[in-house]
Amino acid sequence: MKAKQLKYATPEECQEFYSKQLSSGYNKHKGKKAPKKHYAQNAALCKLKIDIKNGYRAGLVQLPTACGKTRLPVELHKYMKSKRTLMIIHQQSILISICQEFYKFAKIKPSVMLNGKYFTFDDEVLVALVPSIYKRCHAFSRGEFDLVVADECHHGPADTWKRVLEYFKSKYRLGITATTERNDILDTYSMFRHKVVYFMTTEKAIKKGLILPYQYYLCEDDVFDEFQTSGALLYKDGVKLTRADLYRRLAVEERDKAIAKHIKKRFRKSKTFIGYVANAWYGEHITKSLNAAGIKVKFIHHHTPQTTRRLVERELEQGIIQGIISINIYTEGVNIPSVDGIVILSPTRNYKRLVQMIGRALRKFRMKRHGIVLDFCSAYEAVTHVLNYLITGKYDKGILSKVKAVYRVGKNRIIISQKMLKNMRSTMDARMSIAHLTRQLTLAEANFLRDALKAHLKEKTGKLSKSLIKKYPWLPRALIKQDGQNR
Repeated sequence: MKAKQLKYATPEECQEFYSKQLSSGYNKHKGKKAPKKHYAQNAALCKLKIDIKNGYRAGLVQLPTACGKTRLPVELHKYMKSKRTLMIIHQQSILISICQEFYKFAKIKPSVMLNGKYFTFDDEVLVALVPSIYKRCHAFSRGEFDLVVADECHHGPADTWKRVLEYFKSKYRLGITATTERNDILDTYSMFRHKVVYFMTTEKAIKKGLILPYQYYLCEDDVFDEFQTSGALLYKDGVKLTRADLYRRLAVEERDKAIAKHIKKRFRKSKTFIGYVANAWYGEHITKSLNAAGIKVKFIHHHTPQTTRRLVERELEQGIIQGIISINIYTEGVNIPSVDGIVILSPTRNYKRLVQMIGRALRKFRMKRHGIVLDFCSAYEAVTHVLNYLITGKYDKGILSKVKAVYRVGKNRIIISQKMLKNMRSTMDARMSIAHLTRQLTLAEANFLRDALKAHLKEKTGKLSKSLIKKYPWLPRALIKQDGQNR
C-alpha cells in the first residue's frame, strides 16, 4: 500500500477540535490531584520497570476490564522520561478517554492523529488511530518514539497493526489488553516477543476489590430453543437459516414482551444498561419494542456520528434514558461507570467479546454493589464460554424455574435450570473447545467443570474412568485424576 503524506491541521481546526472534543474532559480534572495507584497498577509497573532495567524491549500486560490499564502507559512515559510516546488505538470512541488519562495523571494534552490529520497540542505524546497512522508511518523516522503502546493489543496481529508496530523501533513496546484470545490462528504474544509482564484474573480482581462482582442470569427462551445448531450453522425444522432469518424469526411480540419484563424486573430504580445486538434491523426492532413497553432506550450503530454518541452517553449518565442498544460498539475501551448491567440480545461464540461485554458492568460507582448480566441467547451460542469465564448467578423463580443445580464459587452462585442443563449436556461433546478452556482454568472453574462433566458422563457410563480420555480428548487429565482420588 502506498504511503500517504502527513497532513497537519490548521490552528483554527485544532482549536475547533479541542473545544468540541477535549475541553470538557480536561476541565473535569483541572486542578485535581491524581488518585493513588491501586494494587494491580503498582504490581504491573514494578515488573515493567524491572524488565526495562534488564534490557527487555517489549512486553504485554493483561488486566481485567475496568482495572485501570490505561494508566500504565502514562506512568511508564514518566518513568522512562520518554522524549516522544506513541499510543495506538483502534476506535475513535476511546480517543477522548485516553487523552483525559494523560491529562489526569501527567497534565499532558496529547497530540491527536485522526482521519488522516495531525492535530498538534503537546507533541510529547501522540495518540493515533490505526487507520490514520498505518498509511503514514513513513512520515516519521523509525526511531521517532521511545515508547510505543498498543491499546487493546489483541488486535496486534492484524495487518494494519502489524505494519505500525514493526515499523517503529522504539526503546520499549508495550501491549495492554483484557483478553489475549483471538478467534483465528494468529498469535497476540508474538508481537511482544512472548513476554507477559503481568497477568491478573477476573476472580483475583474481584477478591482484591478492584472491580465489582456480577450476577449472571441465564434466561430461558422457548422461542430461541426451537432452533438447532450444527457448528456455526443454525437450523429450524431441518432448514438452514442465515443470521438475518434468525433475527426476523426471533422478532416476535411474545418474546419482545418477555425481554421487556425481565429488564424491568432487574433494572429498577433508574438502573441503566447497555444492550448488545449483531444486526441493525433487529437492533431497531428491539429499540422500538422496549420504548413501547415504557423503557427509554436509544439505538447506536457504526454510522452514528461521534457527537450524537456522546450526547446519548451523557443522557444515559444523567438518567434521561435507561439504556443504549448498540452493535458491538460499547464492547472495548468504553468508560461509563454508572452502567449497572448489560443485556445480551444476540447469540455469540466469541469468548473475547463476551468477556469485554461483561466488563462494561464491573466498574465501581456510588451505590453500585454488583454488575447485572441478562443473557437471552445462551442456550446454544455462549453457554460453554460462560462456564469458562467464572459465571455468577442468582436464583430467580420468575426466570429460572425448576432449578436443577446450584454451583457456588466463593460468594457467587451459578444457577442452571433443568432446561438449560439439558441443552448444555446435549451440545457439550461438539461445543466444548478445551483448546482454550484448559489454558486458564482456576480451581473454582475446574471444580465446576468437573461436576458438570460428571453429571453428563454418569448418564451414559455410570462412572468416570481414564478410558474416557480417548472418547473425550478435551477432558483435562487433572480432573480425571482428582475424581479418582476423591473416590
